This record gives sequence, structure tokens and C-alpha cells, in this order.
Amino acid sequence: GIRPLSGNVSSRGNLQGLSSGYIPGIMARTEPVRGHVSAQVVKPDIYKAWLEKTHPGFALNISKYGEESIIVVKGQWDSSDKILDKFAFKHRKVSGKDFNKLDLDLSRTKLVIVDCGANLDQMGKQKLRQFVYQGGYLLSTDWDLDAFLSSTFRNYVVWNRGVNHSLIYDANVVSADSVLFKNTVTCAPWKLDQESHLIRVEAPGRVRVLIESQRLRKDDPDGRGILAAAFQFGKGYVLHM
Repeated sequence: GIRPLSGNVSSRGNLQGLSSGYIPGIMARTEPVRGHVSAQVVKPDIYKAWLEKTHPGFALNISKYGEESIIVVKGQWDSSDKILDKFAFKHRKVSGKDFNKLDLDLSRTKLVIVDCGANLDQMGKQKLRQFVYQGGYLLSTDWDLDAFLSSTFRNYVVWNRGVNHSLIYDANVVSADSVLFKNTVTCAPWKLDQESHLIRVEAPGRVRVLIESQRLRKDDPDGRGILAAAFQFGKGYVLHM
């Protein structure tokens, strides 16, 4: 069985490779987003070309892994597997019910993506917590914040009961990772599904806020407007957007 974990696991420092704000030579400094911006669809081949140019060794390395290296826990509202399919990234899609089972092996898994609306029970949460603690990476979005993230990793980030009311927001990098933010810009539009759960950081010393929005601050009860944050848990990391 899975040995229950109690309390928080203290990190050994800030997220590796992170430095505050703009990184010269890595990012392009852009003006803050102002005025009306409409949502547009970027075709997969355009983004794929950017990804291959920015991280030339990534596609080669990921092709060596099997489908168990990335697990997508499907939800009611998101479909991360569609993006992975377009980029030909091998992965395995499972339901929340299947993820909750004891016999699901995560020993060769590097990344778990939990789509918004996934149904994780207590066993699934414990399995996910153990996975990150042992060195895995977790990506979660939107309503996952209140559905499982805050109860699985206590006292890091929670839903502050606020929601957004618009579709497009300004996104401003406040703490950049030299790998994640390579060949990106400092300011850009960000599409946000309406009534997304807004983020409150409960442990400022252990949570790194990556991106904020000036406009979102007006909807945020805390006045922060956080769009993306990450934290270390044991040997692994959690990124929530």
C-alpha cells in the first residue's frame, strides 16, 4: 500500500534555475499589454517549429521515452492529450478512477498532468503526493486548485474564492526560469476561461509566483492577479496555472 505522508515536506531552497524577473539574453523585453486583444488560434506546426528551435534536444530526448513517461488524468473540462497528440509526445491517458487504483505504476513516469475536472479520491491524492515527493513533476490547472491541489499539498496555494470575469488578460513575468522562459517575452496576452479559481499563496517563502496580471488584480480579492505559480515538494515540483 501507500504509506501516508503527514505535514509539509520542506524544500531545500527555491526552485532550481529560477531568477527574479527578466533574464537578459534569454527573454525578449516587451511592452505591457494595453487595449483590446482578441483570442487567436496558433496552429500546432508554428508552435512546434518554435519549440524545436528553442529546445532542439527536447524532441529527440522525449522520443526515447515510452507512453508511461507522461500520464494525463482526464477531466471534464480540459483535454491536454489533444496537445500532446499534435506534438507526437508519447503519453498515457487515464481516468481519475484508474489513477486512483493501487496497481497503477508511476515508477517510470516523469510528468503527471491533471486536467480540470478530474475526479481524484483520497487514494489518488496520496499517490500523486507520493509521486511528487519522490521526484515527479505535476502540472495542474484552474479548478484543480480547490478540487485536489490545496488538500493534497497543504499550506502552499489555495483558492481565495475569487474568479475572473473576462477572457483575455495581460500576463507579466515576475520570476523567470531560464529553461521554461527561453525565447519568450516578458509581457503578452493570456486567455483565461471565465470563472477560473484565483490563486492565493499561503507560503510565500516556498512558492514562486511566475506570472501575474495587472488587470486580473481587479477581480482578485487579494489584489495579486496570479496566473502561474510553482513550488518544490520533496524532490519534485508542482506547477499550477
